[in-house]
Formats: sequence, C-alpha cells, structure tokens
Amino acid sequence: MYQRITYIALGLTLLVLAVNTEKTHAVDPHIPANSINCVDCHALHILVPRGIEQKTLCKSCHNLTDPNTAGLSINDPNMHEVDGGATIVDCGSCHDAHGDHTATNPHAGGTTAPNLSLVRADTAEYITGALEPAIYQTNPDHFAFDTSSALPTDPNEFHGICQSCHTGTSNHTNDGNDVSTGLAADNTHNIGADCVSECHGHEGGFMPSGGGCVDCHNTARDNNDGPPTRRAIVGEFSLTSHHVLGGTVTNEDCIVCHMEEFGLAIHMNNQVELRGPDTGLAITAFTQFSRNRSSDTLESWVVNVQNNLCLKCHDGDGASVSFNPSGSALRPFSSDIGYDVPNVAGQFSGLYHHSVISAGTNPYTIPSSSNGNNITMELPWNQDSTHDQISCFDCHAVTGHGGPNQRNLRDPIDLDTMENTSNPNNLPSGMGATVETFCTRCHRATVYVTGDADSLGSIYEYHGEPGNGNHAASEGNELGCMGCHGGIVDHSGGSVPTNGNHAARGNIHGGNVVWGPGTFSSGLNTDHFILGGWMSGWMLDTDQQSNPIGACGGGDCNHTGRASRSGQDYTR
Repeated sequence: MYQRITYIALGLTLLVLAVNTEKTHAVDPHIPANSINCVDCHALHILVPRGIEQKTLCKSCHNLTDPNTAGLSINDPNMHEVDGGATIVDCGSCHDAHGDHTATNPHAGGTTAPNLSLVRADTAEYITGALEPAIYQTNPDHFAFDTSSALPTDPNEFHGICQSCHTGTSNHTNDGNDVSTGLAADNTHNIGADCVSECHGHEGGFMPSGGGCVDCHNTARDNNDGPPTRRAIVGEFSLTSHHVLGGTVTNEDCIVCHMEEFGLAIHMNNQVELRGPDTGLAITAFTQFSRNRSSDTLESWVVNVQNNLCLKCHDGDGASVSFNPSGSALRPFSSDIGYDVPNVAGQFSGLYHHSVISAGTNPYTIPSSSNGNNITMELPWNQDSTHDQISCFDCHAVTGHGGPNQRNLRDPIDLDTMENTSNPNNLPSGMGATVETFCTRCHRATVYVTGDADSLGSIYEYHGEPGNGNHAASEGNELGCMGCHGGIVDHSGGSVPTNGNHAARGNIHGGNVVWGPGTFSSGLNTDHFILGGWMSGWMLDTDQQSNPIGACGGGDCNHTGRASRSGQDYTR
C-alpha cells in the first residue's frame, strides 16, 4: 500500500513538473521557442510508439494546417520502408525529439557542431546497431563534406544523414560503391542542393520526385530490386525522329502526354499513366508498352493508347486540353516548329485507308472470288475472312519519345532523301528494296514483289513478277511499292501539274483523292493507295467484276529501256 501511494505521488510530481517545466522541443531554429512540453507527446508511463503509430503522433503537429509547422509537414501516408518493409524507418529513427546531437565534421576542419533539424548523430546505430555517425550541419550542404574542396577519397568519410545507412543507392553511398553497377557511386550528384526540400521529401518516403522529369530521366537507373527500371528517356528526344522538334525537351513538354506530375500516387507506382489530350484525364495505364505483331489480336493498352492518345492528338483539334503553358492545342510542345500537328486520324476515315480504326474490307487482301481465292497477306493477317485490324504500332515504333528511323518507323526508310530528290535518276540505289521490306512485313512478297503471274492474287497480273512489269525494286523501281502506292513524291514525268499525282506525306495512312484535270483518270476517285510516285492516274472498270481491269497512267515509270506505259491495262 505504501509503495502504491509512493508511485502515485511520484507520478503526480512528474506530471506537475512536466506541466510547469519550460518547454524543451524548441532546439531547432525552425520551431518557435518554448512551444512544446513532455505531455504533448508522452502519456504517463507510456513510451512513444514506433512505426506508423509514431508517425501519426508526429503528424498531429507536423501537418499543413498547423501554421507553426506547415513548413515541416509530413502530410503523406508513405513510410520510409526498406528491406521490402521488414525495416520501418520512422521519425525517431532519424530525429531525436529531446534535443540536438553534436557531431564532428571532418570536412569542416574537424569542428564539432549540432546537427540541424534534431537529426541524430547515431542514426545508423539506432536503426541497425552499426555505429556510423550522421552529420547534417551546414544547410544546404547536407552531405558530410565541404563542396568547395576536393571530394574525400576515403569511402568511410561519407557521413551524410542518408549515407549513414545507405549502401544500396547509386548516389552518395556510405561505402562509396554503387550496388547497381559494382563501380564507384556517384558522389557528385547534385552537390550543394537541399536534397530533402528539392527532391527527396518526407512526403514521398524520400523517393526522388522534385528534380523534374528531365533531371531524373536523363540517366538510367536500376536498383536491382525488380521493376521498374528508370529509362534514360531524355536522349531519345534527339534521335532521328522524335516529339518536341526544334528545341530541348522540358518538364512541361512531358506533361502533355503524361499524368505523373500529380504526385507519387501516380508517379513511381509501377505504371505508365498517359493523359488524354482532349480530356486531360488518365487513360488506361500499363506496366510496359509492347505490341506483339505475331498476333492479330490487338492488346487492350495498344488500342487504348492509339485511340485515346495518339489519334486524339493527331486529329483536327490537337491536344485541346493542354497543360503546357508554352504550348497550344495544335502545337502542344514548348518548341514551335512552324506547323501544326498533322491530322492523321482524319486520313483513316477516307475512301482508302489502312485498317487502323476498324477491320478492313479490301477484297484483294483476303482470300475471295475477287482475287482468285489467293492468300495475299502474311501471318497473322491472312487468317480470317476480313482484313484484320492493325494498330499504329504495327508500322511505327512503340516509343513516343523518339526513335532511330525517320517518321519513327520500324524500318529505316530514307523518306527525306526520297522527297528531296527531284530527278528520279538520282534516287539512291537500294531505297526501293527498303520500302518493299517494310510493306511486305504484312503484304505477301510472293504476291506483290516476286510472285508468279499465274497465282498472284493481285488485281495486276504483272504486279510483282520480275522481268514482266518491272515493278519490283530489283527490276529498277527505286521507289519500290511507293512508286504506285501512297507515294510522297511526284516523279510522273511532268505529264501532270505539280503534285497532280497527289504526292504528299501521310497518304499511306489513307484519304480521299479525285484525280484532277490533266491526269490519266481525271474526275475519278482513286483506291488502293494508288497515287504519287510514278503515277499519273488509275482506274478500275467495275463493270467487269468477274475479270476486273485495272488501268494505270504511268507517267515517267522508269521502265529501263522501255517506253512509259501510260494507260496500260493489267488484267488478271
């Protein structure tokens, strides 16, 4: 009984002292003096909890609504978890709420001084039991060396607050090694920057977030802890074909297509979340974008990205909801290259078009009575009774940042040289063969390039057979397939007005073309992408469905040693 009374008296005495004692949690210059006492944090005889409960306690003051601590808020649910969550680095792991810790800084003349922000000098010992003193003294030089002098050569001299524990990062490790490469760690990364306020904030569990898209994604990163791997994306904007033409990519350019600027709930969540350019809202996310061209089934994310991102920007109104202050709807990026986003979506709704918006119905690309029941397409596009639907990414690379080939194509077709060569005799050797390689990834080469006239399946009996029609690149057609189909140049020999053969970029997607005055088939619609290149007209006699006749106006067809075949009939 006497002992119980003694404990009660002692408890009351401590309570009175706690209430009346001068407040002590005011050792950091950011916190107003004499503002906190023991009972604000401690219930009688109860220790401060660890982990999430401790953070909840600290957040009761350190939050955005408290004017005294708004600048020190930790108003985010993320904890700094390591070892897959086996170790919880809570507030008390790095901070001692009872007072400052002093530490000796070998890179400041060996002076001893208090750490800032109540940072523990024994951080590593508190967490792992290993003694590794932490130094956090000179703001903003939060690492333990003087940036005005040579960097320390002894790895043991790196004693920043994060370095006191970290050996598993690429930058500023306490042992000087980069775990992802096995080489020396980068201890020059953002020297002099305030790491916590500029990039590695409490609110993100100290994961990098504030450096900006182009700063972080300028280099690759892999912690060897599984996906995701951070790609070095910035360099892709200087490849042969790329978005953001005529300038350097900025953070604002990234948010034209990406949602990731809206905090860590979206950024670094193991998914890529793209922005709908007409809504500003996220479209279906994906982990890794890919297109399996061995399958005639389009992946859900392929359809979603194509229809809700690519073709919603490459349409008549561009990115109608633009978050880039330096851009506009039809020129959404920071660099203005002098022309608007091309309207590709509109081309797919024309009289002739590739089957991107919906499955095609061209009777010459499926086994039918029109083509003698021949198979004219390669796998997987030859399997069904309709011309299967394809995607943008069957012809273009799967990255939207930039690629090694012109127009971001999957094959290196030199379309720039083709467009800029006015004399057809000066076209580079081998160009047509590259075009044929590209087209015959889907269209069967034995039909359209090297086939036997008796079993082709094309409307043109001499479409591909070498030695007959000379339409193959191997027979001297330097434009290859684009000599007749979707040509982007006018080499019709001057027999029609300039561009009278409707040579233009983008016609390989689709369109509506009526042959103009002076052409071989004036006033008629074209079909099957027959325009540009060597052509000066084309028509199909639809009255002869059992044995249709296709007639072309060849212009300057480049038939070596032969006359141009203007008006030549090619029958089945």
